[in-house]
Amino acid sequence: MVLLCEDRQQETFARSFLLARGFRHDQIRSVVCPSGRGAGEKFVRARFAQELCAIRRRPVAPSLGVLIDDDGAGTQQRLGQLGTACDDAGEPRRSVEDSVGVFVPSRNIETWLRFLEGQSVDENTNYKSPGAAVVGCRPHVRQLLHLCASGLPDDAPRSLRAACPEAERLCGT
Repeated sequence: MVLLCEDRQQETFARSFLLARGFRHDQIRSVVCPSGRGAGEKFVRARFAQELCAIRRRPVAPSLGVLIDDDGAGTQQRLGQLGTACDDAGEPRRSVEDSVGVFVPSRNIETWLRFLEGQSVDENTNYKSPGAAVVGCRPHVRQLLHLCASGLPDDAPRSLRAACPEAERLCGT
């Protein structure tokens, strides 16, 4: 399993999710934007086609989990940008045959964390605090697994609703 993430908070969330789904630490390789190197979403877009190509070349293709904040741009725009990155690299876009899950938290991963803590959120507010420490995500992941299995409430962020089928695509049942 390869994780492609903007920052350590996304990686912590995704890794916690995968561990809860039965993966071992040694089965997960993370590719994270180096701290202080600019916009994380640009890093993810730049690396997406390369990582997709790499998993397709392996005889037993690993899965690729991608986290990229929408940062107010919108989920469809981010997905389109990832497709364009593939086009620019001469790599076919993600297909249904690829074991690739793309997660686009709106506005950022902190929106999901707040919601999973039981707080009210909207997908336009930036809940990220500059310089905030990375928070552990096990309770958030337990809540997400429960909600994906039992059904998300009506007030769940749209981007989180889209995450449940992507998780199934990535991890299976």
